[in-house]
Amino acid sequence: MVGVSAVLLTGCDIGLTRRQSRVPRIGHLSVNPLSTNERGWTGFLEGLRERGWVNGQNITVEWRDADGEAERLPSLAAELAGLPVEVVVTGTVAGVIAATQASSTLPVVMMAVSDPVGSGLIPSLRRPGGRVTGTASIGPQLTAKRIEFLREALPTISRVAIF
Repeated sequence: MVGVSAVLLTGCDIGLTRRQSRVPRIGHLSVNPLSTNERGWTGFLEGLRERGWVNGQNITVEWRDADGEAERLPSLAAELAGLPVEVVVTGTVAGVIAATQASSTLPVVMMAVSDPVGSGLIPSLRRPGGRVTGTASIGPQLTAKRIEFLREALPTISRVAIF
């Protein structure tokens, strides 16, 4: 989560400068309640704090969760876009889709989203382009690429085990 906050605050131009007169807002969009991933979101907030951003002081995180009902994500994303927030952070393909459909300009940071290329969220991992950025979880593309690198480094290898 610390890495995601680094991407969030340094990797995309979202206008979070300390000279702003109003407190900037980050929108958080999740299918499940925060309590299901409390450790991860604590890390996210700690990463922000390490960079000088303290929730409730000089930044506000607007938490929205669909309480396990993914069909609620579009209305929650629209609610966040209407606040307005400077960026939406989400950890699901459905969350990214909802956020990008809620606004044509709102930047979206995905966190460990499974196969964002195959899902059509970004054109490539190397150059995501557009207004969606973030991290991808280990998916088929990354596993295949790692095996490719391993075969280049160890051409005589005949067996590989992945846990």
